Amino acid sequence: MGCSGGLQDLELARRGFHVVGVDSEPSAIALARERASGRQWVRFEVMDLEESNPRTLGRFYLIISPGNVLAYLSKARVGEFLGELRCMLNPGSWLVFNVI
Repeated sequence: MGCSGGLQDLELARRGFHVVGVDSEPSAIALARERASGRQWVRFEVMDLEESNPRTLGRFYLIISPGNVLAYLSKARVGEFLGELRCMLNPGSWLVFNVI
């Protein structure tokens, strides 16, 4: 969540992880897709996390949300968003995020 130009996502994909990168900025996703050209196991999606339900992306063993993504959500949306992320995690999985 909040992948920007996809550098962290691409590193995870290089290490063999299947990766879905999400950002609300279309130009960031375009850059990420350009960088990922020809790589397997990685895709990038434009998604406004304030308006969209991220559960449509599937279930995961790890969700990373760097870059203070929660600060870009309305206060009313933060709890709901964290609940949606929790529903996306497989048992024994991790949600990693930062808040500055």
